[in-house]
Amino acid sequence: MKFNFLIVLFFLVGCASTSNESVKKVRFADVYHIMVMTEKDAKDVYAELQLLDKGEQFVAFKKLAENVSIDTASAGNGGKLDTIYEGMMDLEFEQHVFSSQKSEVIPEFKSFLGWHVIYVEKFYERDVYDICENEAASHESGERTLYSIYCL
Repeated sequence: MKFNFLIVLFFLVGCASTSNESVKKVRFADVYHIMVMTEKDAKDVYAELQLLDKGEQFVAFKKLAENVSIDTASAGNGGKLDTIYEGMMDLEFEQHVFSSQKSEVIPEFKSFLGWHVIYVEKFYERDVYDICENEAASHESGERTLYSIYCL
């Protein structure tokens, strides 16, 4: 019990020392991706999507992901990844995500897992202070979340 209390106290003190005026924001993105083995396959996917009007690309993207993506965890959901945040993914992947515009197909690039074409549905931000408050509550109940890195 003392251990949990100390963790909660650590997070609250760490978060309380942050001035609300200078709170760091963490960027999040809702991302879809198509992962393939070769650069040629990735270029072909991107080229196929570029032939469509912007309004048709997202629907076509999801269908292509279901049919050609080798990422079996996301292919069945049209390539939908869980919401990602800065510091969570491979650096190459994150650089492409967070330097793009929303509702845009991003050209092919390679990560250590394979070749990707991505579509960012939306971006949003959260204050680190808010993340730490939620993290402290999670630790108190015995849960852990991925956001711990922002509260250390």
